Amino acid sequence: MQRTLLALTASTFILPTTVSAIELYKDDTSEVSMGGYLQAHAFAKDGDSDMSDGASRINFNFNYDAGNGWTAVGGIEWGLNLISNNDQLGIADGGNSLSSDPYDDSTLTNRLGYIGLKHDVYGEFTVGKQWSAYYDVTHVTDYLMVWGGEGSGTFNYHSDGGFSGTGRAEKSFIYRNSVSDFDFAVQLQAKSGDTIQLCNVDEGESQVNCTERFEQNADAELAYDYGYGVSMVYHAPYEIDLGVAYNRTELDVDGTVNVAGLNDDYTDALAFSANYGKYADAIYLAAVYYKGTNHEIDDSGEIFDSKGTEIYGHYMPNEDWRLYAGYNRLKTDDSNYDGLYDLEYYAVGASYIMSKNVELFTEHRFDSTVYANGDKADDIYSVGIRLYL
Repeated sequence: MQRTLLALTASTFILPTTVSAIELYKDDTSEVSMGGYLQAHAFAKDGDSDMSDGASRINFNFNYDAGNGWTAVGGIEWGLNLISNNDQLGIADGGNSLSSDPYDDSTLTNRLGYIGLKHDVYGEFTVGKQWSAYYDVTHVTDYLMVWGGEGSGTFNYHSDGGFSGTGRAEKSFIYRNSVSDFDFAVQLQAKSGDTIQLCNVDEGESQVNCTERFEQNADAELAYDYGYGVSMVYHAPYEIDLGVAYNRTELDVDGTVNVAGLNDDYTDALAFSANYGKYADAIYLAAVYYKGTNHEIDDSGEIFDSKGTEIYGHYMPNEDWRLYAGYNRLKTDDSNYDGLYDLEYYAVGASYIMSKNVELFTEHRFDSTVYANGDKADDIYSVGIRLYL
């Protein structure tokens, strides 16, 4: 029996999320590997500067021979907080001293966790918190180093798309398979009982304790019930892929809150995608169009029907450089919405690939976004480094 411990696997140098994976263990029937990346970038806008960890993450993947052509699979991924624990400073002892109150000091946050079975003929069955069937279509434009993913309906409500099932879908069962030139996926979410607490916020209130108000039966809950999603990708000639995805989740509002902008008892999203080539190619182009019902919120928290667009493309003159650009647009498609919110920005960037594990980049966001109250966004400039594990 052959065994391999702590050996590096060969991989291409420009995969976006796991350029290389560390093979922790491998024998005739089992394989365990680790991947992910660490990222830090500094950015500046309107004379101010700050830093971010760039959604750093670490993941572990497991494969075990289950016999008769079946393989048991599993994966876990955590987000890493590298830059700051978001300490708050407050006045203590009647104003005589300062006290530190870290309100979010979590070094690790859960991103993914799933188990399942796969077969070359019968496909793959997985259950847990995992990338959705919807994302099988919309991921084609989600390759900017800093921004992006805001015009496809994937990460709605300023979240990871877990509740709605369009992003990292929670409590989901997904079946995937391929037939000829078609890849397809079917997704079910068992989310009965999962709720978001809602609060009526009076004008002038800056902070609201929703938990306390709900315990006093003063407000309400928005419950995500069951959901489902489907997607299909056609691998056409000339390196062109065409995709379509649909996702729907039932909603139930229980209580006294009139949720701003909520017109129906469900949220849904429909997306179409087209891309030329693969991300690893020297030339890659992709576009996504999306339309949703009750699927987005503006910066003031009002829900609205929406439509959006994402575009991404890059050119690699050699193996050391990637020149890229992207476009994100999200706007209202709701006659009942009276806000001014309109998200729109272009991003251009360049990455210097020092090795298969190290990438330096600069990315600039030229922002035309208008917020709900009519204020306009500022352009943002960033520089950073990404270290692939």
